[in-house]
Amino acid sequence: MMSTLEAQTPEWTALPDAVDPVTATMSPGTYLRKRREASGLSMQDVAQALRPKWKIAAINMMVSHLAELENDEGHVLGVVVRNIAAAFPMDANVYNALVELR
Repeated sequence: MMSTLEAQTPEWTALPDAVDPVTATMSPGTYLRKRREASGLSMQDVAQALRPKWKIAAINMMVSHLAELENDEGHVLGVVVRNIAAAFPMDANVYNALVELR
């Protein structure tokens, strides 16, 4: 026998299955990209902020490394994360926690 609520609730209003919080969490790379973009900086800007005295070829290598991080092709910890956090507003602890979840 159907309850009154079941009879009145259309099938299309069914709630989705529970989401696994680990797989639903933002990736570390996405977090970096969103924080960088929110600050209005390009990867080139960040690379130059991290290494202001480097020549253009070295800056381009840094941009490639930042792209790898934002694409989750690698992760960094410790001093490197703190250096990135000094280049634009981001929380190194949040990034590190996201890395640990992966």
